Amino acid sequence: MKDFVLLISKTPEDRTFVERAAQIAGIPVRVVDSIESAGKVFQAGEIPQAVFLDLPEERSYREFDQLVNAQSRQFQEALLSDRLHFLISQNIDECPYLIAGPYAGNILKRSRALEHGGEHYGRILQGTLSQRGPELLGTEFKNRGGVTREFVLGRTIEKQSAIEKVRDLFVEHGFLGRVAEVIATAADELLMNAMFDAPVDGAGHQIYSKVDRSTDLQLVGRHAVKMVVGFDGAYGAVSVVDSFGSLERTKLLKHVLKLYKDDTYHLGTEVAGAGIGLASVFQLGGSLFFFSEQRKKTEVIAFFKRAETFREYRGHFRFLTMQFR
Repeated sequence: MKDFVLLISKTPEDRTFVERAAQIAGIPVRVVDSIESAGKVFQAGEIPQAVFLDLPEERSYREFDQLVNAQSRQFQEALLSDRLHFLISQNIDECPYLIAGPYAGNILKRSRALEHGGEHYGRILQGTLSQRGPELLGTEFKNRGGVTREFVLGRTIEKQSAIEKVRDLFVEHGFLGRVAEVIATAADELLMNAMFDAPVDGAGHQIYSKVDRSTDLQLVGRHAVKMVVGFDGAYGAVSVVDSFGSLERTKLLKHVLKLYKDDTYHLGTEVAGAGIGLASVFQLGGSLFFFSEQRKKTEVIAFFKRAETFREYRGHFRFLTMQFR
């Protein structure tokens, strides 16, 4: 079997979720219930396109790490290229080994409705496997009967007007007012980051690190910022793209873990391209997709599930996914 997704888990709900995601992505699934069984797959020289795994404690993580280190360099490099997707039930701060380890990147938070998240994550998986970047708010939303709205900002002072339009659009598409406020905050942080934090010079130093955030700047050329809002009936999303590609995985993960420990939910302006405070989106029920092509572009997408109540919204499956090139 040339291309396949591997699931390492004993949990039936995980299997239902991954099988649906893989079906959407158009790739078969192989399921094993232990790291030992996964070792037999690896030793046969087969490299999965993606690995979903349940490592509920550090001991199992170390066991998996030893298994990977016993494989060829080609195999190790392949798995380190964003192919691992960790399924967790606890909060991120309760499994810091997933953040600090060499395989960190994609974390999926289980919920009571995990099996229903398979179709949604399948489209994320499809985008990552295709090596074409996310592009999840354009053609794909429209192909599913969804709609998109694009905003191109020419000046930083246009941000507030754009945020208000985003909030109103989500309310118009059936999202709770309370959720729409969370989404508006996410849009604000995404735009602020793309305007002031992501721009770097040739040496990688932030250009506007000491500039007041209320400053009116022209957004021309490489500094232009695009925001796209999309709806497909079940989900809404906000995407913001900058043309600097300054997001760094190590710093982002470090701050994700820190914010959970400090309970502040702020990533900090020193994390270029990361989106200030976006972790609050994840904490409150949204999902995040970070895509960065070094020195070329960074796209951050925040996804939100439409729900009848705020409790239902917060209880939905969510993910924190990263792709770096």
